[in-house]
Amino acid sequence: MLGGRTLPWYKLGLSDASDMFDISGTMWMVSLCFVYGMKSIWIPWLWPVFNQVFLMMYLSRWLRRSGAATGAEWLATRFGQKGPGVWASHQVVIAFALLSCLGFLAYGFVGLGKFMEIFIPWSLVKAYVPFAVAPQYVPHVYGIVFTLFAMFYSIIGGMHSIVLGD
Repeated sequence: MLGGRTLPWYKLGLSDASDMFDISGTMWMVSLCFVYGMKSIWIPWLWPVFNQVFLMMYLSRWLRRSGAATGAEWLATRFGQKGPGVWASHQVVIAFALLSCLGFLAYGFVGLGKFMEIFIPWSLVKAYVPFAVAPQYVPHVYGIVFTLFAMFYSIIGGMHSIVLGD
């Protein structure tokens, strides 16, 4: 757990910060470079870079010192497991986790749809779609199709592992 507590804090922090990058953010950076030119290199210094540095420098040390490996363990370490408001705070955390996961999935798949649209133009695909799609929803269709493929492979993989497990 946590590198067997032998992983140096800066590597643990780099691991914490590394999962903050995605295709939509990369596309945002490329579009900023297209609009502003090379001056756009300074825009991430407004927030994303400092967020990564904060995670790398502080969160890893807090996790190491607390011995917590998950967000739930961290909250129990910070706020305790008994007392007034603990149950309500846990419910709020669960609701926030579910809503943020759905939001991040939607954000990621719309970004992936926009990315796929560059390589597979809608003009080539439009003839094979049996219904009309408004131009502003084309990236959403790509995201839905990619989601369906990912879901299909997840189900097939799960079925395969269950069959092999029996």
